[in-house]
Amino acid sequence: MVLLKIENLHTSFFTDCGQTKAVNGVSLSLEKGKTLGLVGESGSGKTVTALSIVRLLSPLAKILEGKIIYKGKDLLLLPEEEMRKVRGGEIAFIFQEPMSALNPVFTIGEQIIEAVKLHKKLKTNEATKEVISLLDKVGIHPGKERMKDYPHLLSGGMRQRVLIAMALACSPSLIIADEPTTALDVTIQAEILELIDKLKVENSLTMLLITHDLGIVAEHVDNVAIMRKGEIVEYAPVKDLFSNPKHPYTKMLLDSIPKIK
Repeated sequence: MVLLKIENLHTSFFTDCGQTKAVNGVSLSLEKGKTLGLVGESGSGKTVTALSIVRLLSPLAKILEGKIIYKGKDLLLLPEEEMRKVRGGEIAFIFQEPMSALNPVFTIGEQIIEAVKLHKKLKTNEATKEVISLLDKVGIHPGKERMKDYPHLLSGGMRQRVLIAMALACSPSLIIADEPTTALDVTIQAEILELIDKLKVENSLTMLLITHDLGIVAEHVDNVAIMRKGEIVEYAPVKDLFSNPKHPYTKMLLDSIPKIK
């Protein structure tokens, strides 16, 4: 079953220098319960594609054409009030930079509670209990005490766990993880990816995982879409992609992986 389908998406940036095409005719589908890896070099349009799904683009950007069908509804046609219910409640986003994604003037508990109260319509005490449980679930112990911490008191790995807890807070069906291990060391990267995989299974989630790390792709996704210059150049199951890449750009990406002789 397809949970989300993107058809012929075109997103451009308009500046004083003219129009820049960031996403140029992208078509993708995400199967329910599966993880799709969106792979490409920096500047290929991966993040703009993801932000187009949840309509969180820069004021300079505009979606010119296409459809984004989620559970039978075209998200591009929804009024902003309805889109707010989808954003966070149905589709959650794990942002790329844990060091700057959290508001430094609010505790981590306050930031997650805000989302829970907004989407689940819970009272403060009920939302607090849920947040404590979530923090414990993502490995921030003890949740009751740590929810009082400000972001600057946490390491990069712990902040990323907070962002994961925030994404799970409203029981979404789809999570978009935009390079969730950026700026983390290798050991912490592995822990975060294992945590995401575990929570995905426990919560029956569908995931769009954006990365340029083919090692992550090999271990953590079901299908792969290769993106270059705003276009999808190859789409395949992960095993097929590594064993028999079709597009020259995909072959170049695979050849760029260091090999031990």
